[in-house]
Amino acid sequence: MLVLSVVHTKGGGAKTTSAVYLATAAVRRGLSVIVLDAVPQGSALLWADAAERAGHVFAVDPTS
Repeated sequence: MLVLSVVHTKGGGAKTTSAVYLATAAVRRGLSVIVLDAVPQGSALLWADAAERAGHVFAVDPTS
Protein backbone atom coordinates (compact mmCIF):
# COMPACT_ATOMS: atom_id res chain seq x y z
CA MET A 1 0.00 0.00 0.00
CA LEU A 2 1.30 3.40 -0.97
CA VAL A 3 0.55 6.35 1.31
CA LEU A 4 1.03 9.83 -0.12
CA SER A 5 0.67 12.93 2.04
CA VAL A 6 0.43 16.48 0.75
CA VAL A 7 1.45 18.72 3.66
CA HIS A 8 2.76 22.20 4.26
CA THR A 9 2.58 24.57 7.22
CA LYS A 10 1.52 27.54 5.12
CA GLY A 11 -2.14 28.07 4.23
CA GLY A 12 -3.05 28.68 0.62
CA GLY A 13 -0.30 26.45 -0.73
CA ALA A 14 -2.58 24.44 -3.07
CA LYS A 15 -2.41 21.34 -0.88
CA THR A 16 -6.04 20.32 -1.39
CA THR A 17 -5.93 21.08 -5.10
CA SER A 18 -2.76 19.02 -5.50
CA ALA A 19 -4.14 16.13 -3.44
CA VAL A 20 -7.40 16.00 -5.42
CA TYR A 21 -5.58 16.19 -8.77
CA LEU A 22 -3.19 13.39 -7.75
CA ALA A 23 -6.06 11.27 -6.44
CA THR A 24 -8.08 11.81 -9.60
CA ALA A 25 -5.13 10.77 -11.75
CA ALA A 26 -4.69 7.62 -9.65
CA VAL A 27 -8.40 6.73 -9.89
CA ARG A 28 -8.31 7.18 -13.66
CA ARG A 29 -5.47 4.66 -13.74
CA GLY A 30 -7.55 2.11 -11.84
CA LEU A 31 -6.07 2.56 -8.37
CA SER A 32 -8.11 2.64 -5.17
CA VAL A 33 -7.85 6.01 -3.46
CA ILE A 34 -8.98 7.59 -0.21
CA VAL A 35 -8.63 11.34 0.30
CA LEU A 36 -8.58 12.40 3.95
CA ASP A 37 -9.43 16.09 4.26
CA ALA A 38 -7.95 17.03 7.65
CA VAL A 39 -8.04 20.81 7.41
CA PRO A 40 -10.81 22.82 9.10
CA GLN A 41 -11.98 24.35 5.80
CA GLY A 42 -12.88 20.92 4.42
CA SER A 43 -12.40 22.10 0.83
CA ALA A 44 -12.26 18.62 -0.71
CA LEU A 45 -15.58 17.76 0.93
CA LEU A 46 -17.12 21.03 -0.25
CA TRP A 47 -15.88 20.42 -3.81
CA ALA A 48 -17.31 16.89 -3.81
CA ASP A 49 -20.70 18.16 -2.55
CA ALA A 50 -20.78 20.97 -5.13
CA ALA A 51 -19.91 18.55 -7.95
CA GLU A 52 -22.66 16.17 -6.87
CA ARG A 53 -25.26 18.97 -6.67
CA ALA A 54 -24.24 20.13 -10.16
CA GLY A 55 -24.62 16.60 -11.53
CA HIS A 56 -20.89 16.10 -12.11
CA VAL A 57 -18.83 13.08 -11.13
CA PHE A 58 -16.14 13.79 -8.55
CA ALA A 59 -13.50 11.11 -9.14
CA VAL A 60 -12.67 10.61 -5.46
CA ASP A 61 -14.81 10.33 -2.34
CA PRO A 62 -13.14 12.50 0.30
CA THR A 63 -13.66 11.90 4.01
CA SER A 64 -12.91 14.12 6.94
